[in-house]
Amino acid sequence: MNYNQTAIRKMLDDAFSKSDLNTLVFDHFGELYEELPSKKSEFIMALVNYADRQGKIQAILDFTRRENGYQYDRYIGSIRGSQPENSPASNSPSMPASVEQADLFISYSRVDGEFARRINTSLSQQQFTTWIDEVGMRGGSEWPAQLTEALKQCKAVVVIISPDSIKSVWVKRELEFADKEGKKVIPLKLKETSLPDWYTFRFGTVQWIDFTTGSFEQNFIQLKGILEQLI
Repeated sequence: MNYNQTAIRKMLDDAFSKSDLNTLVFDHFGELYEELPSKKSEFIMALVNYADRQGKIQAILDFTRRENGYQYDRYIGSIRGSQPENSPASNSPSMPASVEQADLFISYSRVDGEFARRINTSLSQQQFTTWIDEVGMRGGSEWPAQLTEALKQCKAVVVIISPDSIKSVWVKRELEFADKEGKKVIPLKLKETSLPDWYTFRFGTVQWIDFTTGSFEQNFIQLKGILEQLI
């Protein structure tokens, strides 16, 4: 497949800080870690050129989809020359509560998006107000501010625990910010996961709801009961 490198560079520039890009390189292009320019624009250009030559553009796209799905959805149509599947233009989910109204912030990896949407829908049907980034973002340059504002205003954070989410840069940032703001964190275990030290240190004593056993309905009743006492 021929990719639009200009669109990829714009996506990376909008989606990530230099620190995030270093994580991308460390995880997928370790051989370049000491060789890329320090200036962000030159760094991105060299990375994309190298990935294209090595046939590794998909690694960049997968990383962006997982860590910043909003910017992935914005650019993937231009990158591939077509309308992206499940993009905002082709899929119009119900709008979330505003930042000021949302009681619950849902933190998740994009890989676990189907389960996150199911949780979000089920909570909404029980009259809980939720904020989830799939439909909560309003502007590319403003979305980090919207994330932090949503976290400040919510009463609790529902985080979906899986191997992908626990590796997500943004899930980690959301949980660390929630912890700093003194928010109640409610983990939902979606898959068996080896927990890193940063999670165990902050949230190791927090009991999760284990969706790997029993039915979704049974576990959701448990979640609903916890939230009804909290909100």
